[in-house]
Amino acid sequence: RFNRALGDLHRIIGRIIQHRLDGQQAGEDLLGTLLTAVDPETGRQLSLEQVHDEVISTLLAGIVTTAPTMAWLFYELERCPAVQDRVLNEIRSVCNESTSPGEALGRLDYTGRTVREILRLHPILMVIRRVTQSFELSGVTLPAGTNLGYSPQALHRDPDIFPDPARLDPDRWLPERTPPVPVGAFTPFGEGLHRCIGEHFAWAELLTALVVVLPRWRLRLAPGQTVRATGGGHLRPSTLRMIVQAR
Repeated sequence: RFNRALGDLHRIIGRIIQHRLDGQQAGEDLLGTLLTAVDPETGRQLSLEQVHDEVISTLLAGIVTTAPTMAWLFYELERCPAVQDRVLNEIRSVCNESTSPGEALGRLDYTGRTVREILRLHPILMVIRRVTQSFELSGVTLPAGTNLGYSPQALHRDPDIFPDPARLDPDRWLPERTPPVPVGAFTPFGEGLHRCIGEHFAWAELLTALVVVLPRWRLRLAPGQTVRATGGGHLRPSTLRMIVQAR
């Protein structure tokens, strides 16, 4: 069943690409950008195989981590009405017909800090690295080749770095209020050479979803449920049922 589904996905994407190449559909979107992109060093365009693979990566990588982050975001906003009201008021104030989407996202200061705070409270990924040379960490010798995993969720709730760490406080990210966070202390997208290549794309996704959904709909927590983090490599809400109400 998996192979059949994957085959269907490849065939559908192939037809969409061919449809665009035949000139039957215009538009300045992700696919159009991929088909017209030119490598500045070689002057070459992406091969159709590369375009196909990039579309697959965007479809899959843009869902697995962003979806649970959105779930945590609406969960925390409903638990903190004051924060939700400030986010909603900012979106209504900034996003209007005279503002382009790119300009609007860049001006959502409080909303951006709220998303950052959700990523602090609920980072999705467990980070795993392999030791390349033997070294000592807190009195423990780790030989080369050791697989070392750490939890950004535990790191992000260190009270020495983030006072009152369990509280949703977007204003803790104000420059005048927060001392510089040490390098490596806030790692929702990893750090170093293998930092997530989709970080900026994820930020745009999260902010866009808020701009589209929040002014139109309120998501209320359904009664009688206990929500906790669960999962292995991807931490997600265990069970999260919400009631959708039009504003």
